[in-house]
Amino acid sequence: MVKHLFLVGMPGAGKTYWGRQLASQYSLPFVDLDEYIEVQENATIPTLFKEHGTDYFRAVEQQCLRKLVESLEEPHIIACGGGTPCFYENMTFMKHHGVTIYLEESVITLMTRLQGERAKRPLLEQSLDMEQELTALLLQRGEYYQQAHYKLVTDNLSTITFGEIIKACINQP
Repeated sequence: MVKHLFLVGMPGAGKTYWGRQLASQYSLPFVDLDEYIEVQENATIPTLFKEHGTDYFRAVEQQCLRKLVESLEEPHIIACGGGTPCFYENMTFMKHHGVTIYLEESVITLMTRLQGERAKRPLLEQSLDMEQELTALLLQRGEYYQQAHYKLVTDNLSTITFGEIIKACINQP
């Protein structure tokens, strides 16, 4: 079975950034699940949330995750949306099809990174208190993130940190 590397964590934790860095460093294909969903649905993530609601989006997200993973014949690095592991047994599915890595980041750093991106973040767009909103979101999602095979605090993280994990993914039968 093909083993993939799934990056999970809060919005702004750097899943897409690190996914692209790792893909380049280790010559592996990379897919951002949110970008994949946007192509499949021919709509942006914020539009999907606004026009169809959260439940619709989460159902589409699950379908796209499964469709994507089942279509891949070689190991990929997949950056997941912040909520992906928290719905429809997606974390169990990802753990069965690869290795999950939780990129842990402080709420203060997340706030700094997300400040200018509210329009692209449907769950934070209307937030009056971003710190409170992110803290609440982390409390809701933390139990799912903690189920990941690996937990990496993003302070002082480098592509080398991922090396052994990636080798394990690629070399497993």
